[in-house]
Amino acid sequence: STPLYSSAASDVYKRQGCDVPLEIIGEGPERAALEAQAKGVDSIRFTGRLDHEAAMKKVRDAAMLVFPSRWAEPFGLGVIEAMASGRPVIASNLGAPKELINNNVNGVLVRPDDSRDLADAVESILSERDRLVRMGNAARSEYEQRFQPESHVRDLVTLYESVCQTQ
Repeated sequence: STPLYSSAASDVYKRQGCDVPLEIIGEGPERAALEAQAKGVDSIRFTGRLDHEAAMKKVRDAAMLVFPSRWAEPFGLGVIEAMASGRPVIASNLGAPKELINNNVNGVLVRPDDSRDLADAVESILSERDRLVRMGNAARSEYEQRFQPESHVRDLVTLYESVCQTQ
């Protein structure tokens, strides 16, 4: 929601004593309200809609992906793509991100609509470079174990074998 981003960014700024850059990718009905709230804050930038390649470059160039959904995401492709890029993800503890993120291992799960929880998570990762790197490596490892074509084939074979054994 509109206040969530700005409140979390403000909390991190106050604690860190510097502007933490935030790029908001995409379009949506709340964009105008977000831009109005962020007016005058140089560290917040709105990219608008980007093609897949440009969006993935932004993710690869970022320290982390912040994905504070208010609704349960059914699949969480953005989370998986960030993990593929070796980026930890901070996401709401809802839907697919809840299943994809091993809390405090490859990312951090936060309460939905809780700007303080979101700010705490961002600050904790930014303030500990080793933790950021560890979580990024764990995110990439999780991606390789769960989402490579070979792992899908292996899981399908296991499923088919279990079905055949019960027949």
